[in-house]
Amino acid sequence: MSWRWLVLLHIPLFYFVPQNKSIFLFQILICFLWIYLIKNKNKNIIFCFLILLTIVGNMISSSLLKLPNNINKERFIWSNRITEEKIIEQQEESMYLKFRFRPIVWNKSIFIYNTTDNLFRFFSIKNLIDVLSVIVFVGVIKGFEVILKSKNKLNAIYGLILIGISLLVAGINKSPDKFNNWYLSLPIFLYFGAIGIKKMNNKLFVILLLISIFLLPIIR
Repeated sequence: MSWRWLVLLHIPLFYFVPQNKSIFLFQILICFLWIYLIKNKNKNIIFCFLILLTIVGNMISSSLLKLPNNINKERFIWSNRITEEKIIEQQEESMYLKFRFRPIVWNKSIFIYNTTDNLFRFFSIKNLIDVLSVIVFVGVIKGFEVILKSKNKLNAIYGLILIGISLLVAGINKSPDKFNNWYLSLPIFLYFGAIGIKKMNNKLFVILLLISIFLLPIIR
């Protein structure tokens, strides 16, 4: 059914307006380059540009970077003073360890754990449903599955890498915002969501549509 693509208009992320208006330019560029990427054979240079735009755009959207080159160090997770104070405190007070072993156990490598923990808490089904809706979230997963099984599976790999970059930027952000951090992934979500929704059977489509429109807003 050709009208199914209309459910993509139900994506909350579609109506999000970033505070930094320069992000719109990044969004437009990423959208055009993504369309060019999936339509052409010579993909490597375009993909490199997409990676660069996704990194810089996400850092600006997350307030980690302010144009032209001002890095906001306070927004990075490793600038967390509470964690630094905790490391120093544990180095001094961990009586169960000999003094010379304390810096080995308690050191700044704990920020790797914090980043990983932050990343996995951000990459949750709830966050993705909040920005995509239930039906589009399932559609995106289905779309990746369809493309991975086709001759264009390289497009799925490219899409996963770009989504992974957005996720990584969220991981190093002290307080990531689900809409700001997923905003530049919208063209990828729309592409795979449209493919997945088209391939859904009618019964599943209707059930997910009803949940997205009626049930989920009530139970939130």
